[in-house]
Amino acid sequence: MRPMIEKYKDEEQEIRARAGFTHNHPGHVFQGVGCAIHSEMGIPKYLVRGRMIQLGYWQAQGALNYVQCPSPAVVAPSPATVAPSPATAGSSRTLAKAAVEGPMQGSPTSGHYIPPFTFSRESCPTTAHTFVISPEESFRLYEKNEEYRARLDTGDYVYVDGHICLNDPAYIVQASSGPWMRGIGQASQGHLMTGNDQSYPGPLMTSLMKGAFHTPHGYIMTDWANRHVDECCLRFENVYEVDENYEFRLNSINSDEEYNRHYIAFAAQGKEISAKEATEQQSDIIASLPTKPGEALKALMKMSGNVTIEQMAERALVSTGTVKNWRKEEYVYDPETAVRIIVALHLPPWVSTWFLQTCGIVLQFRGLHMMYRNIIVCHYMDTMEEVNALIEAAGFDRMVEFY
Repeated sequence: MRPMIEKYKDEEQEIRARAGFTHNHPGHVFQGVGCAIHSEMGIPKYLVRGRMIQLGYWQAQGALNYVQCPSPAVVAPSPATVAPSPATAGSSRTLAKAAVEGPMQGSPTSGHYIPPFTFSRESCPTTAHTFVISPEESFRLYEKNEEYRARLDTGDYVYVDGHICLNDPAYIVQASSGPWMRGIGQASQGHLMTGNDQSYPGPLMTSLMKGAFHTPHGYIMTDWANRHVDECCLRFENVYEVDENYEFRLNSINSDEEYNRHYIAFAAQGKEISAKEATEQQSDIIASLPTKPGEALKALMKMSGNVTIEQMAERALVSTGTVKNWRKEEYVYDPETAVRIIVALHLPPWVSTWFLQTCGIVLQFRGLHMMYRNIIVCHYMDTMEEVNALIEAAGFDRMVEFY
């Protein structure tokens, strides 16, 4: 297979050069190579990917990563999915066809391919190491691994593009600034890496903005982060077992805490604002909010971009009458209602923690409450439909729609 890999590798690079694409890291290249071989030979993509890695193409670990997803997932547009330019129109195999071939949209049974990525060789020395994890695997770890749970509970991470990524605008972005930026001072936008620029990201936005950027479809990673997942994403270890036929099968996935502790210390360097300053600014915002739940909800809806009652109802899968009741001073919130509000408004952890306390809600460390904890620290940017799918996949009843 090596001659075929080299052939398509050269062709992929030539196509990208002719088309003028600047996103030419090895993950994108091997994604195209793998899809081309699959298309020509009919070999399943996971086997093609495995064979490329066996032959020494270690960068292929960043390509064709298929993540089981319990609900239809919106896959972040990747530079590799851009339609071919006239320069590629006459090619026997266009880049776009090779890049998107296969199920790029998830379903309750199929999942989806995440955008290709790359990393340093030293950070992922064997196939037992990975930067990819599914939402279900992450929740199982969150349930069982105390150190992993404590790490996510800080609010410093978010699930994006199949990774647990540092929740910082240097690494995750939206099409436009989220509403939590408004009214709290001007922040620099930071320099997003493009093309072959391999330098460290430019000035970071204030850490106050962590969790402040969202759309109904979640986050996407910056180009720099996509090229350097080893510097902004948690690493995990695949644990294999041998079955009766002496074949290795994936048994579980663990958090590689020794590695994660090391890189987190590095990633924390160079911030423009200290943790103390960020905490003080966040405290000022919290202090400005009403202390009664109904009034607090009104303020949060306003601060989240003047969300209307109708918009809130649509996002939370409830009726407008229900939202009106939530906004009453005497309304008593339960955990499910609070989670609906947190997800509907995409409240970052430092806000949602305060909101739960204001509502007098204490989440337990077991059962459905454990899932709620995981959602509000790591999946608060998802839609209610996506959150419900995670809940059902964990064996709990979904939050029903009522209008």
